[in-house]
Amino acid sequence: MTSATTTQTLDLQNYVGGGWHRSSATEYVDVANPATAEILARTPLSTKADVDAAVQAAADAFPAWRRTPPGERIQYLFKLKNLLDEHIDEISRLITD
Repeated sequence: MTSATTTQTLDLQNYVGGGWHRSSATEYVDVANPATAEILARTPLSTKADVDAAVQAAADAFPAWRRTPPGERIQYLFKLKNLLDEHIDEISRLITD
């Protein structure tokens, strides 16, 4: 008896307006591991409508962000740094394997 392994490729989404959204794109580009050529995911070649939605969401968010004190804004960068530190081994493996 043989067993076939089916690998499903992950289609990446766009992060717009605080949430993940599927692109309306019909064309995708493979994201491959450069060391093994294994296809890890597909990224959409987002459409003009997708880009326009992202730009509009950013424009809508800007007034509130602009009023956010710098001390509060920097907390987002500190959080990112902490996440990178916390997952450094995994990230290193992903980009070098």
